[in-house]
Amino acid sequence: MNWRYWLAVLSTVGLTVYFAEKTHIALPEFVRYYLNDLLIVPLTALITRSVMRLIFGAKTLILTIGQVLYIVVFYSVIFELVLPFYIQRYTADYADVMMYALGGIFYLLFINRC
Repeated sequence: MNWRYWLAVLSTVGLTVYFAEKTHIALPEFVRYYLNDLLIVPLTALITRSVMRLIFGAKTLILTIGQVLYIVVFYSVIFELVLPFYIQRYTADYADVMMYALGGIFYLLFINRC
């Protein structure tokens, strides 16, 4: 599977969950609270890698573990530490951090070399 497949799948699933929530469609708890957290790191890493490939002209460029870890830490700090202090809608949740980490592992194992 190539990167376009993963971009389409991750984007479609994430947008489907988003619009289902906005239209008040009942979703299972995992889907409602954690699926987009699981998808955001692979999606961000995939887009980042695609932009880097375009900028550097390196069609085989892959992200390092450190770069993916940076994305995981970035989302964890912003959405689980910083924003809950300033915006009531956000709540700190260790399960979200676990979803970011699992998304990073999924990206490294299945998407990074596409």
